[in-house]
Amino acid sequence: MQLTSALQSFVAMAVMIPAVIANPVALDNSAVEERSIAKRSYILTCSGCSIGGGISGNRYLSCDCNKPGGGTNPSTLDLDKCIVNDKGVAKWRANGGFSATCGNAGLSGGRYYNVYCYKPDGSQQFTWFDLDEKIHNINGNLQCHV
Repeated sequence: MQLTSALQSFVAMAVMIPAVIANPVALDNSAVEERSIAKRSYILTCSGCSIGGGISGNRYLSCDCNKPGGGTNPSTLDLDKCIVNDKGVAKWRANGGFSATCGNAGLSGGRYYNVYCYKPDGSQQFTWFDLDEKIHNINGNLQCHV
């Protein structure tokens, strides 16, 4: 009798497996995803972002960033800690010090950074990239992770 019961359970599971594979249950990970996105994405948790300061006016990113538990914090990030001028192309690099040789910067949509950097021959090259790729809001403070 036990063998028959075990066999019936096995057959019942074997019948269910194709149905589960064909119709997988979507797990509700929205709370986990929300925390994950908020941790890495400043654009979703900061507002009023602008670029300014430094000799060329492009060195600092300033925003009002949400803090865990409520409220906002005015935060400013020195982009020289995050970006380098690599032969006329602005790129992500820790302690890059790009602002000495790049200028005429702009910010679009609070996240798309565009800047002109000098090449070794003295000409300028235009670069743009998404600051949200490497800049995060950590507990109400802007930080770059390069």
